[in-house]
Amino acid sequence: MIAAALAFFPLQQPVEDFASVWADCRRAVETRYYARRTKTDQMNEILNRFEPLAKAATSRLEFDAIMDKMVAEFGDSHFDFLSDHEQGFYLMDGFRGDAAASYPHIGAWFKRASDGYTVTMVLQGLPANKANLRKGDVILNINDKHFEPIQVLKEKLDTDATIEFRRAGSNMRSVVKIQESKGFDMFLQATKNSARIIEHNGKRIGYIHIWLMASRAFRDELANFLKGEAKDTDAFILDIRDGFGGRPEGYAELFRKDGQNPGYTKPLVVLTNEGSRSAKEVFTYQIKKSERATVIGSRTAGHVLGTTPWKVRDWAYFEIPIVEFRVEGISLEGVGVEPHIMLEREFGPNGEDLHLLRALEHLGGPSAETLMIRAGLLTDRL
Repeated sequence: MIAAALAFFPLQQPVEDFASVWADCRRAVETRYYARRTKTDQMNEILNRFEPLAKAATSRLEFDAIMDKMVAEFGDSHFDFLSDHEQGFYLMDGFRGDAAASYPHIGAWFKRASDGYTVTMVLQGLPANKANLRKGDVILNINDKHFEPIQVLKEKLDTDATIEFRRAGSNMRSVVKIQESKGFDMFLQATKNSARIIEHNGKRIGYIHIWLMASRAFRDELANFLKGEAKDTDAFILDIRDGFGGRPEGYAELFRKDGQNPGYTKPLVVLTNEGSRSAKEVFTYQIKKSERATVIGSRTAGHVLGTTPWKVRDWAYFEIPIVEFRVEGISLEGVGVEPHIMLEREFGPNGEDLHLLRALEHLGGPSAETLMIRAGLLTDRL
């Protein structure tokens, strides 16, 4: 598995004292891991088994692959080793604000697959979205050469590149612009791009996709939209599918109906899926229990442990779960939050957003597109 992973990255890496890197990582787990007392024997067994492998690593990529395999054996969320050839490194670096490093992107997020990289997120209004890439597509190559999300894109900054990808068994091509952003900026721009008013069966329904809850800028974007363009809408859809968490404080208050400072008071739908994680799950639990919103989609990830970024070296972050986060005494780790209305599929064969269509139907009746699907004129079902 490790050797296969390394085959994707033939680039030469600097010489490193990996025994020292390992010692720092081990010490961090032993002193920060939230279950270091309740799972001492398991923790030590895993650390002891991977120690000689990590110390003997000969490149950053090899060390990274070993750490990834070790972390997977713990089975906890918010546990990851992220080197600077991975998108997650720059997400963690985003917490440094203006000091965050910039990274190349096409407005999509990827997960390594056996034959390429699977698209797990396509962000609104950015190059991948404009090029009609979809969640689930597998990127095969770029300009007929090997693709990977950081180094290869870095070499093609500010150019238009041809990406070949596989969708439903067919190979397709599209041209995308390679851009560069700091930290959280890619997600913030997509959040801004997503905000719109949807005219549906005579109703005006506000919609926004919050991709992160990791900085106040995302909450402010939502608050400003609710107080501005969406103020007089008939209902609202808050999309928190995919993306990442952060801090949930202040989001539910924006939709409070009572009290001295009520927020948006019209009917509310919250969209979730298996990629809604961390702070988004806490928010979903709160908004569901308060009966303020109807939650539609699929069960959230069940990734609800507290963590903080730790830059173990200038080229790597080590994310360690440091606290078991409970909501009203309940642990959502490994459990998640179930929606009121569970949907089997998220997207139709032509890219139809079935979660969004169901939300619109809930708030204002079925659309023509929904009726066509039910009549069998479109090849999918809600």
